[in-house]
Amino acid sequence: MTEPNAPSESSAPNTANAANASNASNASNTSNASNASNASSAANTANAANAANTANTANAANAASAANAANAANTSNAASVTEARPASAAASPDAPVAGVMPRVQRAYVIAMTAIIGGAFAYAACDWGHWPHLTYLPVSRTLTLAPTRAVAIHYLGFVLWGAGGACTGALVGAVACSVVRRPWPIRAYRLLGAWAITAIVLTGSYYTWNLWPW
Repeated sequence: MTEPNAPSESSAPNTANAANASNASNASNTSNASNASNASSAANTANAANAANTANTANAANAASAANAANAANTSNAASVTEARPASAAASPDAPVAGVMPRVQRAYVIAMTAIIGGAFAYAACDWGHWPHLTYLPVSRTLTLAPTRAVAIHYLGFVLWGAGGACTGALVGAVACSVVRRPWPIRAYRLLGAWAITAIVLTGSYYTWNLWPW
């Protein structure tokens, strides 16, 4: 009888090589899977970081917008309060406004007092027979003494009026220096009314003197 064929020596190395190749392939696949997993984890981490940065940027922008809106609202409220103050001051004309009198108001006071003083002196020098410069056209001389001759009194009256205006302006300047704060609105109105009244009274006085009787 023949003996069964024994396995050949070449088949054993082939089996070992196949096993090694299979192990190497499995190790390579495992390494590739691990690398892919690591890459996926890194990508996820980067995406999460980007999302967090985007959220932080959005929150910072929203906070800045809210701060700007609050600042704009505060500025608008402050402007409204500032604009409302003159209206409240105008609502009560008798109450003086705190601060220093503006230059326009000082000029107004000085002008009104100058008009009042000039008009008063212009009329009072004739009414009270104050000594004034008189021009005598016949003799072509100037005199301060009263006379019954033909005379022109206009020059003396004008000089008295100019002196009264200067005196009134000085009084107004002194009053503005003593009371530096703005005056009540009623005080300015009274000064204007007295200035107009002085002009009307002076004009009426000389118109009455010219009436033929």
